[in-house]
Amino acid sequence: MRRLLQSQKYKIFCDLDGVLVDFDMGVRQLLNGKDPMMSIPAQLWGSISKADSFYTHLPWMSDAKQLWEELKALPHVDILTGVPMNKKSRGEKFAWCKRELGLEVNHLDMAGTKSKHEVVFCRRKKGVVNVITCWSKNKHFESRENHVLIDDRLKLKVEWEKQGGTFVHHVDAESTCDCP
Repeated sequence: MRRLLQSQKYKIFCDLDGVLVDFDMGVRQLLNGKDPMMSIPAQLWGSISKADSFYTHLPWMSDAKQLWEELKALPHVDILTGVPMNKKSRGEKFAWCKRELGLEVNHLDMAGTKSKHEVVFCRRKKGVVNVITCWSKNKHFESRENHVLIDDRLKLKVEWEKQGGTFVHHVDAESTCDCP
């Protein structure tokens, strides 16, 4: 991927949860050690929505700073992160990015009503990292030729690639940086 990313023509979108941010660790801390995969979804999301600034305080993934150092040197990088129904998560994810990424950031909320991918808040800015919050199932609306999505959720690959983009399945920073 290093060769691919060094080209000026590519736009890179990087996911947060499971790529840069350790969502699972945050859930384990919130649920007193319980594995997020063993949680009943309604209880999991209810606990997250009741938590004080859950997304704002999530830790980095163990190797994510290595990946981010590679990405932030590139000319066209944005964050593309899915959000739950609770609207406060959008601002919390932006706050995390503003504090942690070390670059100027701009929040663009695309999680529209009735699951639409539409501008809810702000607009894209050039020369900064746009933190795009959207419904996960709508990430593919950002895809087109020369657009690359780095995401840990393999189920997003088909729709992303149907729109002409390149999908990089993130497992760890080393394999993501070394992929062709």
